[in-house]
Amino acid sequence: MAVRATLTASLAVVALVALVLVATAAPRMDNVCKSADRRGNVSYGDCPPATTYKPASPPVVEDERPPAPKPVAAVTPAAIEKPPGRTLGAALSPAGAASRNTYPIAGVPLLVVGMLVALVSSINFLVGAFRVGLGWGLGCLFLWPVGFAFLVLHWRVAKRPFFVSLAGLAAALVGYALLGAGT
Repeated sequence: MAVRATLTASLAVVALVALVLVATAAPRMDNVCKSADRRGNVSYGDCPPATTYKPASPPVVEDERPPAPKPVAAVTPAAIEKPPGRTLGAALSPAGAASRNTYPIAGVPLLVVGMLVALVSSINFLVGAFRVGLGWGLGCLFLWPVGFAFLVLHWRVAKRPFFVSLAGLAAALVGYALLGAGT
């Protein structure tokens, strides 16, 4: 009973520290540019480097022809906008469907806390295996089929860490999806 209380207290402290670190660690937005495409999807990327490009003046030629017309506007290479690449969600959605806005700030805490919960519950699974026997613990630590066999054969010991680990991984996947799933 004391071990469970200690594990719960340490999990709460780890979650609190992670929450404080995530809340206080704001990303630096010095060199980040925001652009929106025709559908309203916002993408963030590095700003193009500052350029010193100046159009070259035409050479002076003594000719009887009228002078060449001057360009209307000089376009720097940094001002040319590339069309954004299609995301997986945009490729799989039917044409004309409403775009899905991503909220990356909401995905970070879910991803971090989900991964921490999955890690702690996996450690708890290993602790349960070592409590049953040294062979089970070492087998679960080094061989994945032994961990699966331990889950099936010792369901009462392993079911709680297994389900908590699944919940943590589900939260991490939701956080990953909110981050834009790699876009």
